[in-house]
Amino acid sequence: MIFGYNIDESGRIIAFGYDFESYQNVYNESDPFSFEDAWLWKKDLTTGEWIYLPDITSVDKTITNVEYNWSTEKAYITIADQFRPGPHEFDCTTTWTETECMAAIESKFPTI
Repeated sequence: MIFGYNIDESGRIIAFGYDFESYQNVYNESDPFSFEDAWLWKKDLTTGEWIYLPDITSVDKTITNVEYNWSTEKAYITIADQFRPGPHEFDCTTTWTETECMAAIESKFPTI
């Protein structure tokens, strides 16, 4: 697959597309990302290494939505995080309080 991309002054990919002649860089086999996940990567302009942003970005655990599926006894919690919004699935048999939802998210993304 051939596509091109542009990066900004901090190394984030800010534009990409299949009309690769319109971009500063052309994707090659050594780039660790695909067209679909290019927005998740940043290039360290000093070392030239690619950094996977979800690995270095703290999780925004703000709960934006909670849904239940009583037939499967599951709760689905969506959070405000840009890289890991969910919905995240948890076992549950009753409607949870806000504290219980927050505890479930904390169990999945513990603060270091």
